[in-house]
Amino acid sequence: MNYKEQCPELFDTELWQLLEQKAVGDHGFLDAVFSVCYEGVLLSKTIIGFFPTFTLHDGTHVAGVCRWMIRLLGERKKDLRVNEAAMLLLAACWHDSGMSVSPEQRRQLEAEAGAAERPDEWREFFCKYPGDELRYIKSKELSEETLRKFIRNNHHHRVDEQLAEASWPAALLAHGFLKDDLIRLCRSHGEDLSFDFGGPADCDMNLCKVLLRLADILDYDAGRAPGRLFRQLGLDKPDTEEMKKSREEWKKNSSGCFDEIRDGFIHYTASFQDSRLEHAVRAYLDWLRKDLLRCGELLSHTAGPWRDLKLPYRVNETFAREGYEAGDFLLTMDQDRVLELLTGRNLYDSPDVFIRELLQNSIDAVMNRRSQDSSFGETDGKIVVRTWLDGEGQCWFRIEDDGVGMDKDIIQHYFLKIGRSYYASDRFWVEQHSAARQTGFTPTSRFGIGILSCFMNDPDNSVLEVVTRRYSPDRNTSNPVYRLDVTGLHGYYSLAELKRSWRGAPLPCPAGADGRGDGYLRDVGTTICVKVNLDRLGGPQALREAMDRYLCFPEVPVEYRGLGGERSYPTWAELMDAVHSLNPAGPDAPLKEYLHPLPDKLFQQIKEKMPAPGWEGCEPPARVLRYQPLDWLSDSGNVSGLAVRIGMRLPSVSQEFFFEGSPYRGSLSARIVATRIPGEIKVTFSWAFPSDPIHHSNFKYLDEDRYFAIERKYSINKRQHAADTSVLISQGTLLSLLCQKEKDLFEKLTFLPQKAEDYSVRYTRTAYNGVLADDTDRLGEIKDSAPSLCWLLTVLLRGDSRPEVQLSRNAIQELPL
Repeated sequence: MNYKEQCPELFDTELWQLLEQKAVGDHGFLDAVFSVCYEGVLLSKTIIGFFPTFTLHDGTHVAGVCRWMIRLLGERKKDLRVNEAAMLLLAACWHDSGMSVSPEQRRQLEAEAGAAERPDEWREFFCKYPGDELRYIKSKELSEETLRKFIRNNHHHRVDEQLAEASWPAALLAHGFLKDDLIRLCRSHGEDLSFDFGGPADCDMNLCKVLLRLADILDYDAGRAPGRLFRQLGLDKPDTEEMKKSREEWKKNSSGCFDEIRDGFIHYTASFQDSRLEHAVRAYLDWLRKDLLRCGELLSHTAGPWRDLKLPYRVNETFAREGYEAGDFLLTMDQDRVLELLTGRNLYDSPDVFIRELLQNSIDAVMNRRSQDSSFGETDGKIVVRTWLDGEGQCWFRIEDDGVGMDKDIIQHYFLKIGRSYYASDRFWVEQHSAARQTGFTPTSRFGIGILSCFMNDPDNSVLEVVTRRYSPDRNTSNPVYRLDVTGLHGYYSLAELKRSWRGAPLPCPAGADGRGDGYLRDVGTTICVKVNLDRLGGPQALREAMDRYLCFPEVPVEYRGLGGERSYPTWAELMDAVHSLNPAGPDAPLKEYLHPLPDKLFQQIKEKMPAPGWEGCEPPARVLRYQPLDWLSDSGNVSGLAVRIGMRLPSVSQEFFFEGSPYRGSLSARIVATRIPGEIKVTFSWAFPSDPIHHSNFKYLDEDRYFAIERKYSINKRQHAADTSVLISQGTLLSLLCQKEKDLFEKLTFLPQKAEDYSVRYTRTAYNGVLADDTDRLGEIKDSAPSLCWLLTVLLRGDSRPEVQLSRNAIQELPL
């Protein structure tokens, strides 16, 4: 057989010539080896049809791998046995054959990707690249880029499919060569290194693994990236992300080359005009260095004749640079300082914000499980918060939820990765698309820095302990339980998989509590304990007050037990049922008015302070409340809450006054100048006058209706009259005026302050998924409010109405309404 004419790439290599010398006279074996090799080379030449912009994987690469196998052997190449030379040649020709794709194979791959029960390779691929799965789910089609990425990542697994169609001469079997041996060897170049056993007689499969792996990496030069083809493929002007990536690979290959191996060094020379290209090549060389160490260690532990093979152990690079200077010119960060900034008062305005972050995470986890777990009802799930002082006087905050939980991947790559949120990852969105029920759940978390707030209270002494189990969609299996211990912001972290035989310290829990205090979480969910500095928080009541402030009608029931008492926080459903019940006529009818006349004793005080002949027989002033369910004003279903409009209804009373000899008739007006709901309320009554010729300093411009009120005492016919008077109505009086349904509603407004200070007449809160997002009047002024009105506004958002907030999450920047 004329080997050179049929396959000059292979025939011209020193490895083939060495095989001919070793197998001299055994023409049947040589023909068998060559025929299988030749079939592999022919298949490699079809790779460019499916990977048109990839660096060459044809006979050029096969020959390059063969050359580097001999170089790596060095002077020991003479010790290569005939079966080892043959196996190396076969591997060089077939190791990339999985990158060849026939039309029939392509159809099969597309069917596997869309199957209800995907093969392991597709499941693992989509788990690694959830963004590709998300695009596939949305478009219902497998893109060329995704299919190429899958094959590139799994081509070593496809060698058995390609070899299944290849001929396997009897002469190979006679020498002990099996297809499975070659398949195992070809697959190894894309897998972790491990010991290999078996193979033909006088063939060290571990040596073959090492040489194939390193030779494949070292065949890295311009021969695989010819400039003419580079331009012909349009890589000089790429218009897709895939082409841009290919362009970088071609540039890396053409920028330099590996030279001969001398004195245990692999020498690499290159020239660069772009520092970014140099950094990419350096990363490639670092990969090579690591594999050189791994391969040397593998061989040193074998029992065969190659255990003392001296592989090169270092790479010596020589770089020429044009137009830039090399050095450590890169953006670096002082990790400790960055952590201090992120946990300092420059970002958060209160040391108790960790309570908000943990509540937010637990609510998200429960709502996520509702979408993932078909056995978990749409109203299932609960959060329990416990606070207590341990035997050493240390304060603990513990939050338990039966949400979706975390696995090791989420703990390592999201929970402990500052700035990386699981809820902003492709993995989360893929899970949502394949969820058991499409709830439209949109998480609150987005920045991935919330866990840092647990260290803001006391960065040097805070302790964070976590036990968690991830929900598994397979009911026949359960995920492991993990215990994470974090000792301080700059302390040590430890992660342990808890088994039933685990005997470690239990998770902190108050004495006698019915919670999961044994440190072993038997059910799905997460428990987090934080040791806090109670002095910095402001005393034992601070934890309960923070819960009252941050929780704002979540869809998940939350219970608090511990310092400051116990409380079950009202849910979104409970609030909206209460507001709806106050308007029994429904959304199409006018809002019902609730009229509450002032008690006779207060009315008598007003009449005494503001005498007027028209008082007798009048109805007393009355407070008027209307309760607006905001979901009746929204079509999206993502906006709800309530607006309470509080005004005063006044009797029709007038009084004649004389000023500078002219008579004026004033009518009674009232303003609610400060309110504390359901605490005290201050109502100021005044005489108001038409604006006609009064321009005296004793009168003040009051509102846009151009009414004036006398602000201080003035003299008319030498009699002293009070121009205005105020009545302070106590909390007890106000509550006694409300009907039972109103009392039930106000009792649910746990966030309202109970202290004696005065608060703004427009008390506005905006929450998302039940956690406070903003307590300023970001929604703008209420246009129809008059001085006689005050408002209580609670806006509850969810779903697509998630507001854009600042990094500190205490002010809304944009509201998509």
